[in-house]
Amino acid sequence: MNTEYLIPLVAFCACFVFCYVWLRKTADNLSSVMPDSQYRKDAFLPLYTASFAAVAAITFLTPDGFDQIYETTWPEILVVFIGAGLIYAVSLRSKTTKLTPAAVLAVAILAVFLLPKDFMLFNGVLPWGVDRALIIVFWFLFAFCYQYLNGIDGMLSVQNLSITAGIFLLAVLGAVPWLTGNYCAALLGVFGAFAIFNWYPARLVLQPGGCMSLGFILGWLLLVTCRESSAGSALILILYYVVEMLFAAVKKFSLKPENQNFLVNTIYYQTNVSGLSPAVVSQNIMKINGLLIIISCFQIFSPNYYSLPGLSLLLTLWFIGKIKNWQEPTKTLKEINQDFIQEVKENVEDIKKIIK
Repeated sequence: MNTEYLIPLVAFCACFVFCYVWLRKTADNLSSVMPDSQYRKDAFLPLYTASFAAVAAITFLTPDGFDQIYETTWPEILVVFIGAGLIYAVSLRSKTTKLTPAAVLAVAILAVFLLPKDFMLFNGVLPWGVDRALIIVFWFLFAFCYQYLNGIDGMLSVQNLSITAGIFLLAVLGAVPWLTGNYCAALLGVFGAFAIFNWYPARLVLQPGGCMSLGFILGWLLLVTCRESSAGSALILILYYVVEMLFAAVKKFSLKPENQNFLVNTIYYQTNVSGLSPAVVSQNIMKINGLLIIISCFQIFSPNYYSLPGLSLLLTLWFIGKIKNWQEPTKTLKEINQDFIQEVKENVEDIKKIIK
């Protein structure tokens, strides 16, 4: 058997079994007599340990020769994973939990300094310093907002699996190096085991600090994908997440009293509140992400960076609108997009009035 395919298979199976056993033991211990704590159901430690160990082992044990445009270095890996652990540690104590966003920003700044100096996210369109500053901002926002995908059981698992599965398929197609594909195969095992216990009704969950830590690690994998000339595919993979966060942010900045809870502003959360079960909501978001994964694979053959992302945005808006209005008669793509855009315009007008 070709070792190129054996390595990701072994990584997936080993990580899945390791995490499943640990998470199963954690879930079983919930029935024991222990002091009540919100962290009793927290699954971060098994996920973090398996992810860090797998990435380190794959980097150390796999042979050289991966076709990387920019080499993935040990200092980079250590900063990402130790930094993710620091983010979680800061979030644990009540005295320091408010500093968690600052910890995310600090680790992002440090990690960006370790990126290859000639890597430019915007391909030289912007000055080097501006390019680096925007990478920091995007990485920080991606990691910080990741906690807002944890509003209902199963949603976080859907996004975890979608990102890692998408990047792994890009590696199979040759768009990113096999080393990155091996990382994602291992994380697929980790997140697959977690999904079993996190699906509705969830036995195990992640606290906000754990979500931000995982978001930071996934943000790194997306940056690795971008620097291998697959930025368009990476954008398509996270398009649903981006739309959700932008929609929630616009509502929050309208400063209406009923829109000040960022999590409650998210469309998937509102859909659940309207009566659709968490399992059905998560299944529908999985369909959106599955479609985006397929389109991201076609993106590697696209002659430009905007056609397929633009199409993906329209499809995402249509799908989200269809889920949000699940109780109403079926609308056309044009009608759903018009309703969505109109709602965004109304929130923007509210923001303008407040500024004036």
